[in-house]
Amino acid sequence: MSERALVFTHGDLTLTVPARLGREAFQPRYLTPLPGGFSSLLGLTEVRGRSVPLLNLSALTGLTFTGAAAQLPTLALLLEVNGDLLALPVQQVIGVVTLEELLGGFELLSEPFLAGPHTVRALNPAVLTAAVRTRLNFT
Repeated sequence: MSERALVFTHGDLTLTVPARLGREAFQPRYLTPLPGGFSSLLGLTEVRGRSVPLLNLSALTGLTFTGAAAQLPTLALLLEVNGDLLALPVQQVIGVVTLEELLGGFELLSEPFLAGPHTVRALNPAVLTAAVRTRLNFT
């Protein structure tokens, strides 16, 4: 069974998530840091009157990003995972590709694989949500 996947860049990585979770790309105007040093979150940003956690992909993945990815983002991708909104910092949204296999079955970040003309690594949205819930103690 095939699945549509949203492809985007963050630093020197090309990443993908299931397209069904993508809501919109937006420019974060405000970023409110959280007290307590939640390194996995850059802070909270506002999307249509709702506070949304903006994730720190470097802290979550353990990868080091340089250049624009190391700075506060000018573009973010809004995902909705099981009713929770999350924002991912991105440099560019490339588009949507069709994958022959469903995404899943990996920890936070998959090994590289071909998705259309792109070599990508898939982010596991369920693991991202769990990390945010743990940090913010959602109920």
